[in-house]
Amino acid sequence: MIFPPILFNFHFHFNRIYQFFIHTQLVDRLPHPIEFIFNTPSHHRVHHGSNKQYLDKNYGGTLIIFDRIFGTFEQEQEKVVYGLTSNIDSWSVGWANLHYWVEMWNISQGLKGLHKLRVLWQHPGWAPQTTPKKTSTTREKYKTLLSKTKIAYVLVNFVLAYSAFKNTFRFESYLGDSESVALSLFVVSTLVGIGGVMDSRPWIVPYETIRYLTVFFAAISLLMIGPTVRENGVLGVVCSVVLSADLVYSSLSGRVLSHFNPIRVDQNKKKRA
Repeated sequence: MIFPPILFNFHFHFNRIYQFFIHTQLVDRLPHPIEFIFNTPSHHRVHHGSNKQYLDKNYGGTLIIFDRIFGTFEQEQEKVVYGLTSNIDSWSVGWANLHYWVEMWNISQGLKGLHKLRVLWQHPGWAPQTTPKKTSTTREKYKTLLSKTKIAYVLVNFVLAYSAFKNTFRFESYLGDSESVALSLFVVSTLVGIGGVMDSRPWIVPYETIRYLTVFFAAISLLMIGPTVRENGVLGVVCSVVLSADLVYSSLSGRVLSHFNPIRVDQNKKKRA
């Protein structure tokens, strides 16, 4: 390595702590010398804003001085409207990460010839002159009405997914390929399921049923025949418990799946009422 590991770790964790500090609305403005050089909560709120004048601004993580130098700095003035310029109307982690590829494809359809490729290197707020830029003034938050049962269901599954995610890295040196792949698939499939539950998708009941059965048999397989699990018995039990706890919770809460009928908030109906 070019840099000593202890120096790298110090800066890595300092940066993580600093990023936590700037993601807040509790801190207004700091003294001018600090605001001029460093990224602050005020500057970073602009970065996350969907207001027209805040798009593609304040990229700096720790230092803001480079945004000032390269012309991407914007001072916080009007109230920040957080989020994207248009709602994706979904809690799906997959769609949240992939929707912009679809949007870029749609933008390219309005261009001719090699100009279609411009969407690949233009900045995120870019649009052809014939396409009006989106504004956030009329955008309403995407909301879904969740029962207490759904909320509990989502929270338990999220805790299990997060535990599996953290332990995949924590025990990386002890896990074999099969266990690592299984835990990674568990995390992804659980997050997909959470999105389906919150969006009240019609496929969620059969999806969750198949996922529970797969998780259960995968846990048994890892415990009984996984070579790494046999060599690390305690870890194998932990992995199996994490994986099969999902199925146990579902069995104890059998009424959950019967509550998965979509109940979406209709803003127009609310206004008429």
